[in-house]
Amino acid sequence: MNFAKKLFLGSVVAMSSFGLIACGDSSSSSGTEDQDQPENIVVPTQKDASITAVDLGSRLSAYTMRFTGRFDINLTDASLDTLETRDQIQFTKITFSVGKGNDINNMPPVNVNVQSNPIQFPSGNVIDLNSQSSAFVQIDMNDPGFTECGIYSLIVTVNASDDPVNAPEKFSRTEVISFDRVAAQFCREPESSSGTEPVKQEVTMTSCVIEGLSTNLAPGINIATCQPADAATADIVFAKAGTRDEPDMSVSGNNGMVFVDLSNNRDANYEDDYEVDSWPEVVNNRDAYASDFKLAAIEKQSIGALIENFSTIYVAKNPAIYNATTGAGMYPFAIIDYKEANNGDFNFTVKLYKAAQ
Repeated sequence: MNFAKKLFLGSVVAMSSFGLIACGDSSSSSGTEDQDQPENIVVPTQKDASITAVDLGSRLSAYTMRFTGRFDINLTDASLDTLETRDQIQFTKITFSVGKGNDINNMPPVNVNVQSNPIQFPSGNVIDLNSQSSAFVQIDMNDPGFTECGIYSLIVTVNASDDPVNAPEKFSRTEVISFDRVAAQFCREPESSSGTEPVKQEVTMTSCVIEGLSTNLAPGINIATCQPADAATADIVFAKAGTRDEPDMSVSGNNGMVFVDLSNNRDANYEDDYEVDSWPEVVNNRDAYASDFKLAAIEKQSIGALIENFSTIYVAKNPAIYNATTGAGMYPFAIIDYKEANNGDFNFTVKLYKAAQ
């Protein structure tokens, strides 16, 4: 899946003569003293249809928050029908800022460094936030600019133009991507040295493997039976996503089911960093426990780019019955095998955990 990579590299060669550069480390939200910062960030509301955004999200990797998603030039936008130079539209700029919380009307600025690859603009018609051959946007969660834990937001603004020299900001789109600075990992209180800690009662999680899933014939999972199901009756539903050249999958749910990322504590050896083939029961040589799966705070109605992020463990969560202590209402799962079929569909197998009865 190297469509974005090909476009990006091609645009660098073809457009290098313009000499417009956006540098990763210099595009951070740092650079002004706290007393000079506004009380709240003014988040631009412009979202020109000539620029689209897909699969935006965030994912913690060790101590680094990585951002996913892609911005594309949409030459089919009807507003461009009268523009004779529509085929010349290219990206000209990308800027970042970070705010506390996710309320765009009340978001104090946070002075942390947003790291990204330098992009030579104009840069063609794709910017991929997660690709090392494109923007590759990251934030160090131990950045001294963070003073507390909780929900933060990355504000990303991209500009495009058919006349990058004279009107580089002709088209614009701003998106807000929330992420969680997890208290259990980054704001832990020192352990008490007095007394003996009580023995924690662990809840065992059992797993099942669901074979025969496909995005066109049997796209869902019945959690109770660990069997494939149709989209209407399933608890967890998978669907084809992505593009013709880069097909992918997404997941959503029925009956109030939401989805969260794992936010496990990481130590220097990444012993708690579970993924496909590094399951809790394999890493720890024991049963998997409910406490092995530490859930992020941000709940999502759906998650995309499952194939791009293959090997990741996600958690389906039923908020109505969720209990972190008993494991009720939490169902960690991951795609463990897949094969691309016709028309962007996939045949695949899923491993799913649930609390032992």
